[in-house]
Amino acid sequence: MREDAATKAGCNAATAFAALRDARCTAAAADDGLTAWNPTRLRRSLPPAMNLITTLGLAAGVLTTAAFVPQVVRVWRTRCTRDLSATMLLVLAAGVALWIAYGILTASLPVVAANALTLILVVAILVAKLKYG
Repeated sequence: MREDAATKAGCNAATAFAALRDARCTAAAADDGLTAWNPTRLRRSLPPAMNLITTLGLAAGVLTTAAFVPQVVRVWRTRCTRDLSATMLLVLAAGVALWIAYGILTASLPVVAANALTLILVVAILVAKLKYG
């Protein structure tokens, strides 16, 4: 199928192998419908306001981060952290920090934003744990 795409791009069969290295023929071969689905290409092709993938990620981030808020509010109101494991909070903070690093390296705004807010909430609970026991 790649040879057909190269031929359509103006390359004859005798030079098909060499033509595939040519940028024009390689581009034609990439558009033959056989290439893997590329979400990055999709993300770049959509206008920012209509980017469903980013919107989905931000919505997921808002919900998972918001799930932590009631616990933070309860800890600050009751000043009681006895039932919370410091080890769990430390491991969670480390995992969230790694998610932030991953989000930065992959340039994923939803991953960075959601996990940065979650890290702030986890640190607030850790501070309360250290302060109130």
